[in-house]
Amino acid sequence: MNILVTGGSGYIGSHTVIELINNNYNPIIIDNFSNSQPWIINQISSIVGKKITYFDINCCDYKNLKKIFENINSQV
Repeated sequence: MNILVTGGSGYIGSHTVIELINNNYNPIIIDNFSNSQPWIINQISSIVGKKITYFDINCCDYKNLKKIFENINSQV
């Protein structure tokens, strides 16, 4: 099951993503890295042993967020 996680590279978000993966969910991260760093995505990937789907956008960016929802099945 896909789950959208906003701020998924932040402290709470990254721990949430790891737990979701450990419980057989497929988290999809949306983060603009205003309070985190992009390298965190690689760290999460190393911890769980799989590629992490993420998008570098602001969750208030309606146009790009809509594109993600429209195309999510082809991107994950």
